[in-house]
Amino acid sequence: SAPQPELQCHGGDERGIGPPDQKKPAAAKSKPHAALVVTEQRLREISERLRGLVQADADAYTGVLEAYRLPKNDPARLDRISASLHVATEVPLETALLASEAASLLRSLIPLTKSSVASDLKVGLFMARAAIEGGIENATANLKYQSNQRLMKSTESKLKTMKQNLEELKGL
Repeated sequence: SAPQPELQCHGGDERGIGPPDQKKPAAAKSKPHAALVVTEQRLREISERLRGLVQADADAYTGVLEAYRLPKNDPARLDRISASLHVATEVPLETALLASEAASLLRSLIPLTKSSVASDLKVGLFMARAAIEGGIENATANLKYQSNQRLMKSTESKLKTMKQNLEELKGL
């Protein structure tokens, strides 16, 4: 994969990561840096998983198409349609959930970021918000065709939470 840019923050270490380090003991300097390293690592993990979800979403769509192509008199057809719609709903929900986590992590970095890269973090937040909205939209569309009431209720609850997260993000 392509190299990722380093986080650039006020003061900090030789890479510009971390809060200002004037007059702080070495142990105090390392705690914020360690937290930023953990945040950066988690953002990379989220990014990798989101890339994988692109293919998972395409595969889920293929599964839905295959289920609908079964003969209408096939006794397994309705269960296959429900199961494939469940997968096709869970993938965008996971996308929205991960994007919400990424947005939260990015928000936490804004106060620590040099003004020269603050706009990059904000663009990341906008992209995360778009991913949340897209995940909600796709999950809602797939849910309309779900016949399993238990899955519908569970998914509706998850969608409600994701919509609340999105509204909080929009309020920032």
